[in-house]
Amino acid sequence: MEEILPKLKKIISDNFGVSENLIVPEAHLLTDLNLSEIETTDLISLISKEFKLHLPEGLEIDSMQTVQDLVLFIEQNINEL
Repeated sequence: MEEILPKLKKIISDNFGVSENLIVPEAHLLTDLNLSEIETTDLISLISKEFKLHLPEGLEIDSMQTVQDLVLFIEQNINEL
């Protein structure tokens, strides 16, 4: 998580205008970071490109609600290349 979180903060901050101070593991994407569902989908796409992830078929984007959920998703999928 040490390497993932700073990259994730930069992606969210640069693309969605969210202050990096607000991007903490327990931050909720919709309520704390004010990302819409469409922005969350865009974020998943950006993450897959940045971390070179293959998005699994049938991915439940709704299940990713916090920054920590995204970190876990990246950790679980980064080694499946």
